[in-house]
Amino acid sequence: MKRSTEIKIKFILEELLPPILRDSRWFSSLLLKLAFGANSIYVKNFKQKAFTLTDREYRDIYRHVAQSQDDQSDLTDATINAIIHHVKGYESVDIGCGNGFLVEKLALRTETCVTGVDIVLSSSLARSYPNINFLEARIEHLPFESNIYDTVICTHVLEHIRNIQWAIEELRRITKQRLIVVVPKERPYRVTPNLHLHFFPYPELFVETMNPQTHYKCTIIGGDIFYYEDRE
Repeated sequence: MKRSTEIKIKFILEELLPPILRDSRWFSSLLLKLAFGANSIYVKNFKQKAFTLTDREYRDIYRHVAQSQDDQSDLTDATINAIIHHVKGYESVDIGCGNGFLVEKLALRTETCVTGVDIVLSSSLARSYPNINFLEARIEHLPFESNIYDTVICTHVLEHIRNIQWAIEELRRITKQRLIVVVPKERPYRVTPNLHLHFFPYPELFVETMNPQTHYKCTIIGGDIFYYEDRE
């Protein structure tokens, strides 16, 4: 499903549908079935048990759910263009690179050396993008030295992370010049057609979560909350 279509559906679900219906058991079951098919069983109670899962169980759920996803990006063209426009320096890394869609765009449209990192990576990524480095790692424990990347990019990831503050500090630790973060603009519900644990209906709430100590900017672009801060 294209991101633009997803945004329209999300508007109907979040803004037009009454919460009493949105959170009903029959509707949420139908929603998950449409979104994930047979793998909906892994998503149904994810929010209730996410913080008690072992790291292996957490990764296994993402492996199963990844089978239900298509190759479309979570980002709109407007958000991608904003990311590319705000990249600084030569060395950049995409934390949560998924299917490699964004890292390919960065490699083609910026003069940067790009690395892609994710908790689960397809074995075909390295073959599809031979000029890009890929590494499996958790955002809470990034295997990099401090201040190593000029630009650190993290899109549609923090909403999934159990210890979000730990993840934010790791992103800042490896950032030399600029940190770019994108999260979906989304209202919280008991059941959502995704594995999200954190929800940000307004930019102000995301800024509160980031708690910036340096120059930053936060706005809405293409249905996403687009945030960047300068570390120097």
